[in-house]
Amino acid sequence: MNISQQLRQRQEQKLSPQQLVYLKLLQLPSLSLEQSIKQELELNPLLEEAEEEITEQSEIQDSETEQPTEEESVQEEDADDDFSADDLLDDDTKSSETWGSEEQRDEIPIEEHTSLSNKLREQLHLLELSEDEYSLCDEILGNLDADGYFRQELSEVVLSLQLSLTKEEAETVLKRIQHLEPPGIAARNLRECLLAQLYVRNFEPRKKELALNIVGNAFEDYVNKRFEKVTEKLSISLEELKEADKLIQKLNPKPGEGNATDEQLVVVPDFIIKQDNDELLVEPTKEYSPTVRINKRYLELLARKDSGLQKEERDFIRQRLEAAKTFIQCIQQRQTTLLDVMKAIVIKQKDFFETGEHLKPLTNIQIAELVGLDDSTVSRAVQGKYVQTQHGIFPLKHFFSSKVQQANGEEISNKEAKLKIKKLIEQENKSHPLADDEIAKLVTEQGLPLARRTVAKYRESLGIPIARLRRQI
Repeated sequence: MNISQQLRQRQEQKLSPQQLVYLKLLQLPSLSLEQSIKQELELNPLLEEAEEEITEQSEIQDSETEQPTEEESVQEEDADDDFSADDLLDDDTKSSETWGSEEQRDEIPIEEHTSLSNKLREQLHLLELSEDEYSLCDEILGNLDADGYFRQELSEVVLSLQLSLTKEEAETVLKRIQHLEPPGIAARNLRECLLAQLYVRNFEPRKKELALNIVGNAFEDYVNKRFEKVTEKLSISLEELKEADKLIQKLNPKPGEGNATDEQLVVVPDFIIKQDNDELLVEPTKEYSPTVRINKRYLELLARKDSGLQKEERDFIRQRLEAAKTFIQCIQQRQTTLLDVMKAIVIKQKDFFETGEHLKPLTNIQIAELVGLDDSTVSRAVQGKYVQTQHGIFPLKHFFSSKVQQANGEEISNKEAKLKIKKLIEQENKSHPLADDEIAKLVTEQGLPLARRTVAKYRESLGIPIARLRRQI
């Protein structure tokens, strides 16, 4: 066996601890940043929340009047302690005021929110349930998905809880839940959801009976728009089908949407775009995150020669000080980067911010070249960030898209192409909706040559079903 040693040289790029903190903070949305800052405030005693605005000038005055002089600090026994409290701070780390609000933040009232599962549990107390039945209800309510559906096997849930309920009794319990408010909750499929709502809601008896007959006995043909088969199978006229269809369309296919979880979705714009004559102004919104600064009490303790601190204690304070300075610098760098990226987006998409239309093709690389950053940094910067414009609130990712070339040679965003397809579908004859090849022909006539497969891809990305499923009576 031959054993040999080889010397190889290779180049690797490693991120510094400060870069790692910066990149982590950069990709956080505003509300997540607030939580991260609060967590850091709890972990690092050298960070504190600045309740009152303190200017750099007042910081300098405080350091001159309250901190020991450098000559006094030099007399420390340990040569490593030759510094004053003011020396520990620099202009960039005295506080995070550059990214925080310069005015007192307005208190935003938070709406009291009770989750849907809790509302349903409150209704359970009005039912006469046995202990096993209540346990089953509680388990079902705890396993609803975001749309309010119960996707598990009921028999397996009963078995796992070791309940003395028969299959029929368990089904009865589930039906009782489905008849609570909102009706249709905990349904296992769309048909079951619609039936529960039809049973509970007060509708005109004849129309209600028709709708129950359609959903109960011809559901597959109905949802697949095979209306002729529905009328033939149920021996009803097309006019009766139209009446029942109007009633069914009033039902909610997702009774738990937006309520099944305990959290509410909140969108906080990071920037506001304002029009000032011919100029577009980019303004950061007031941060919901607390303003943090270095706690000078620890610095005073560290600078005093009679503080009685042991070497280990001094080392700990110094480590926490460096971490605090890094954290504040990263927050400031985050806001600077976001502002640079937002300004670059406004430059590239000026027409859209002024008119709300004519979105141009744009990539991360184009913005990265404009602001002097890496494209991966731009990708992190736009993730989960929003901007408020005169045309609405948009995620920053909305302004990035690939290009589509028109017949005249001009390039437009693929989102503009999708918008053209969406408008055509909105204007189509609902009795005879446009097929993908017909849409492709129409957009080509408008100067945007697209293949049928491209139209199908764009339509699917818009969440629009195929022509047959868009058909109406």
